[in-house]
Amino acid sequence: MGRIEENRVGRRARRSFVGYRRPIFILGLMIVSLLVIFSGLLVPPQQRWPNVLKRTAQPPPKRITHRPPPPGQKLDPEEKKALEEAADAQYRLAEYYYQKGDLERAREEYVKLIDNFPYLELDYGFRRDEAWARLKEINKMLAAEKEAATRGVPK
Repeated sequence: MGRIEENRVGRRARRSFVGYRRPIFILGLMIVSLLVIFSGLLVPPQQRWPNVLKRTAQPPPKRITHRPPPPGQKLDPEEKKALEEAADAQYRLAEYYYQKGDLERAREEYVKLIDNFPYLELDYGFRRDEAWARLKEINKMLAAEKEAATRGVPK
């Protein structure tokens, strides 16, 4: 009898260990999968491997390194679009500084805009007349501020 009971106890012991082996394996697998998922969530979307592969496969964007051609000369569509975007970005930056109240920087940006894009007229979508009008307005406001400062009048 003693020998049979020992076998039963031994089998129970083995069964209990075998019975816990599968849940422990599943629990470990769940923990590893959660770690993989959360590590993927912690990486910014720009650094995930599919996005990195897409960026490295694309050629670098074309940079504008020259001034726009004179009015009679034709541009290819890519250059024309790039010039339009650059002029629009410069105009928006100047408008931002104007709306913010930083008149000195707004004036600098409007002057850069008018100097860098002398031939971009209304057909490019650039509002050159508005830039000139805004520049004149800024110059008047700055002159009024200087005059008020010399007289000692607060803003």
